[in-house]
Amino acid sequence: MLDYNDLARVAESIEGAFYLVNPSAFRANLTALREAFAAEYPHVQVAYAVKANYLPWLCSVARDAGCWAEVVSSLEYAVAEFAGFGGGEIIYNGPAKRAVDFARVLETGGLVQLDGARDLDLLRNYCREHTSSGLRVGVRINCVITDAQGKSIVYGGREQGRFGFLDGELPEVFATLRRLGVEVHSLHGHTTSKARLVPCYGQIAKRLLGIRQEYGLQPSVIDIGGGFFGPVPEGIFDYPTPAFGDYAREVAAVLKADSWVVEHSPTLVVEPGVSVAAASLSYIVRVLEVRRRNDRVILQTDGTMFHVRSNMSEFRIPHRIISRGARTGPLQETDMVGATCMEVDVLYRGLLPSLRVGDAIEFQNVGAYSLVQSPAFIEYPAPAVVCEAAGVHVVRNASSSGWFLEQFSH
Repeated sequence: MLDYNDLARVAESIEGAFYLVNPSAFRANLTALREAFAAEYPHVQVAYAVKANYLPWLCSVARDAGCWAEVVSSLEYAVAEFAGFGGGEIIYNGPAKRAVDFARVLETGGLVQLDGARDLDLLRNYCREHTSSGLRVGVRINCVITDAQGKSIVYGGREQGRFGFLDGELPEVFATLRRLGVEVHSLHGHTTSKARLVPCYGQIAKRLLGIRQEYGLQPSVIDIGGGFFGPVPEGIFDYPTPAFGDYAREVAAVLKADSWVVEHSPTLVVEPGVSVAAASLSYIVRVLEVRRRNDRVILQTDGTMFHVRSNMSEFRIPHRIISRGARTGPLQETDMVGATCMEVDVLYRGLLPSLRVGDAIEFQNVGAYSLVQSPAFIEYPAPAVVCEAAGVHVVRNASSSGWFLEQFSH
């Protein structure tokens, strides 16, 4: 756990607010997820969703842990290759694939999962100039997930999600693949609900296996996607959240009840992102000034809420104080504010002890999306460091005016 002396070591390398990477937490979450599913169904492969946190250093940790990389863009594909993932360890998902990436993933042995008609056109074009033999191609199936009353709970509030092929489109999809000589390597069903409910994953697995049976397919991969809850610190939510084992038992029960699965043992692919990355980073800010306004204290920090809650979400973020000595005394109504010139830039509002200039606050559990979505808005994107006994290792450099301005012309 970072202490005040560690902060002094970090200050020798970087200035201002920063993200602190916890590789042990990331490895532990990956291991816990894989072991939970493997205990119920041994043929499991974890594919880390790079979108959740694309720090190449963190992606390398996932690769070393035996994960594949799940990417949805040219940026993420480049990061995955930079982090050391081989062609056969990359799954290319997403609705807006670039033709050059589409072709390269196929050529290097990766798995391309078709999301819509445009992807089918890209595949037709590819097969005009290349052999279709041995291609690893999957089909994303549009899945409707429902609550106990049968009401759709697809994230976004729609009856049907926007991703994947509908029932009425599937006959032509599979007929086209047959004409091209392309085998269906994978069936993909990533679909999430806001509450990340366990029964939804059983519904997805049943849907994929039903499609397999209806069309007589022989996929080697059943990909249920991600969107799981991971370890959640106390206080973030007002309700208990599922554990990895809950999801694993739900999915495995469906798989083990299917005679084709029992006979052929397809690989179950899971694509965790938030569930393994969230606890891997924290965000450290320092108090620059203490002000008083009527009945409250204003702690001016060198960070910004846009690096913690880029989507302005209201969920509670656990935090802890890092100071040279204990901060005791009565609690005070406090606004801990960011370095931008916006009134809404409030990192924390509530009761705190009396803090001093130089004290630091660590906002925990901000490793999923917060870093990769943090904008260059008023402040540069924050750097990221690993602080270990051997020293401080900067894994994302602090930005500079030169780096920023070279992206523009005038």
